[in-house]
Amino acid sequence: MYEFDQKEYVEAIGFYREAEKELPFLSDEIEKAEFHFKVAEAYYHMKQTHVSMHHILQALDIYQDHQLYSMRRIQSLFVIAGNYDDFRCYDKALPHLRKALELAMDIQNDRFIGISLLNIANSYDRSGRYDLAIEYFQKAAKVSRETVPDLLPKVLFGLSWTLCKAGQKQQAFQLIEEGLEHITTHPNAGAHKFYKELYLFLQAVYKEIVDERKIHDLLSYFEKKNLHAYIEACARSAAAVFESRCHFEHAAAFYRKVLKAQEDIQKGECLYAY
Repeated sequence: MYEFDQKEYVEAIGFYREAEKELPFLSDEIEKAEFHFKVAEAYYHMKQTHVSMHHILQALDIYQDHQLYSMRRIQSLFVIAGNYDDFRCYDKALPHLRKALELAMDIQNDRFIGISLLNIANSYDRSGRYDLAIEYFQKAAKVSRETVPDLLPKVLFGLSWTLCKAGQKQQAFQLIEEGLEHITTHPNAGAHKFYKELYLFLQAVYKEIVDERKIHDLLSYFEKKNLHAYIEACARSAAAVFESRCHFEHAAAFYRKVLKAQEDIQKGECLYAY
């Protein structure tokens, strides 16, 4: 769906809501699974975690009975693990990601191997285990450079951000430049504009002179798309940097944005009318 691809999750869910009315009339189990999978993905990105988990477990239950849908099983495990990360149950997320990696290696799918490694790295990053996160980001980067180049901007962004948080900024800035160069030489990839903005965010936050205007521009972009989780994460990083430099007023302003984003996530979107 176009709206989903463009990260217009509220609009996408509106369309899924209409489609849901037809769900009881579907006899094809795979069509039902596909519906639950897509809805779970959308709710995951909006951080409506319980609703996402409700749908993804129904999807996985169907996919497990159809061996030809191993790739959807892997993707479902990604969503389940992502939801556990949002619950901050990182130890519960990792077994699902390791299972996804195992399945991806069984079917020799380089893309899903790379994504599995990336997701494991992200899970370690969220739990603050930066050494293990960097290790798995580097493994994902190796796969991406060799066989899945369109995944590379996402991997290098995650690795760069973790390196910044771990205080290894010189190496991070080199990878940011590599990521931006890759985007310039591959301009037709759909998500690359999104990651270009995120790379510029890292430069705005972690260089010696913080570009506060650029940070606010990016947060406004996320606000328009209801990407509250991105607002929370980016504002938290900006606040931590200002705090580390004893700019407490600026830090407090960004921490307020973190709290507002958390409130928006918990509040969710009122999509159903009764």
